[in-house]
Amino acid sequence: MAGFTGSDSAFHNTIAHGLGKIVGCEKDTSEELVACLRSVEADDFRNSSDMSLGLIANVTGLGEELPGLPFPPFVDDKLMKQHPVDAIREKAFTKTNVDIMIGAMAAEGAVFLPMAMSHMLNESEISLNRSEYEAMYPMFVTGPVKQNTVGVSAIKLIYMNWEDADLQDSDYIDALVQMIGDENFICPMDLSARAYAQSGAKVYLYHMTHTPANSIWRIKWMGPAHAEDIPFVFGWHFFHGANWTMPPEEVEMSLSIMKYWTNFAKTGNPNCQSDDETYSQGDTEREWPLFQVPELAYKELSLKMETKRALKAKECAFWNDFVPKLLEEYGSIGKCLGNEDEEKKYTEERH
Repeated sequence: MAGFTGSDSAFHNTIAHGLGKIVGCEKDTSEELVACLRSVEADDFRNSSDMSLGLIANVTGLGEELPGLPFPPFVDDKLMKQHPVDAIREKAFTKTNVDIMIGAMAAEGAVFLPMAMSHMLNESEISLNRSEYEAMYPMFVTGPVKQNTVGVSAIKLIYMNWEDADLQDSDYIDALVQMIGDENFICPMDLSARAYAQSGAKVYLYHMTHTPANSIWRIKWMGPAHAEDIPFVFGWHFFHGANWTMPPEEVEMSLSIMKYWTNFAKTGNPNCQSDDETYSQGDTEREWPLFQVPELAYKELSLKMETKRALKAKECAFWNDFVPKLLEEYGSIGKCLGNEDEEKKYTEERH
């Protein structure tokens, strides 16, 4: 979730002091704020930071400028000295000889929609028309590109289905879900996989496209959303205490996934149970190939367990190559903070 990592100290101070106002800790300095917050009950924090309620957005005046997660990792030059994306691009790894399994879901972005629109929690089906989509999608853009008007317009260019854009009944939910998932999950994953593979590490990439019969989110319209792979990886169907059942075809899928994961844990290779015994035993369709550049092979977690290549290549070229060049050329347009007095106040605390 690279887009949620911040480096603007005044911006993050504004959010922290905004939370303080909500829970009765309106203080002048960060030291006083922290001392007061330590006396607040956990439930008060849980309720005040619920993004669907909009409390922090309202009290700070940030509105749509507030990230999807109000308290993201912060590059402070102390605990976190460098933005993760910069470290990945520079291949600044402490270890490069570690085998890596990395992957994501086909509808990662779906879980963010109910955070902003709580009524979606109880809907069996949802849809967005074009005008609703155009009004909403900038709200879910994160990182510096959110302040760049050209970049935000380019996002619509990439994700809208222009072949059907003039049809009145076109639905844009998937466009929004894919945009959120690509920016925050799929394309940072692609960047990481490429960097690690090019540094000499063995990388195995996966993408789960199967919509489970039972969802951990209990929301029917989401599809294969964030973390839906967990019941398959850990075999919830076989653990009676979990009270989780799968249809027969998903049981087989779970068994295959569990074997891949345990093989990888034991040998560093999802295909190998031991140094001299392979998972596939000559079944090349089941073999999980290394992710390498330029082949870009990955395993699709589905009932067929097919091998595919170049996951979201166009979209990730946009997020990982085009957007950084755009920001370098034109910078960020607009300010993150609407209240300059608040910004000045919290900036002065650092000096």
